[in-house]
Amino acid sequence: MGELGTTARGIRVLVVDDHPLTLSGLAALVRRHPDMQLCGEAGTAEIALELAMSARPDVIVMDLRLRGGVQNGIELASTLAALLPESHVLVYSGYLADSGIRELMGSGVAGYVPKTVHPDELALAIRTVAAGDHFIPHESAPFLASISGQGNNAARKASLTGRELLAIQLLAEEGCGNEEIARRLSLSPSSVRLCLTSAFAKLGARNRTEAVVRAHRMGVITID
Repeated sequence: MGELGTTARGIRVLVVDDHPLTLSGLAALVRRHPDMQLCGEAGTAEIALELAMSARPDVIVMDLRLRGGVQNGIELASTLAALLPESHVLVYSGYLADSGIRELMGSGVAGYVPKTVHPDELALAIRTVAAGDHFIPHESAPFLASISGQGNNAARKASLTGRELLAIQLLAEEGCGNEEIARRLSLSPSSVRLCLTSAFAKLGARNRTEAVVRAHRMGVITID
């Protein structure tokens, strides 16, 4: 699933959701606005990552619950934000408390809207994050004010997740391959690949050795 669009003027949007009806609704909403251009549709994490890397959208509208080896969509959001800093990730999912929004913003996400919002508000959110600003629900306005002074660059400075730290630590201690990391962390191989891709991007590392060295210098892992 995934139709790449043209390079027409307007906000280029990739929509990601594993429910076909919701996905088609998101695509229809984007097509309805002349200032937006649909550049892809994805129903799994793997397709989303592939389309995002090839289409380089301005905005990625995505759910947090996806098929394709990723149990927590924050991992995918974090990876996309790290690999594509020019793209703005807008999470469109169930209700999140401020603590959940804080975790999203810490992973580089530009905004969040619950699935209960009116379509016009979702369109506004797309335009807002495309312009480089944050967008979260009105009820979380005090929280937004508390982070607004940090600037977009600070919001995009994503921290390593606990899973990413464990994977890098296994690389440092025993030089584990992907299959062994998957076994140790009870993950699928595709989840491990996504996890390491995200960690390498955040660390600015080109390979495993460089990732371990940089993580050690940062003090986030130990090497005996």
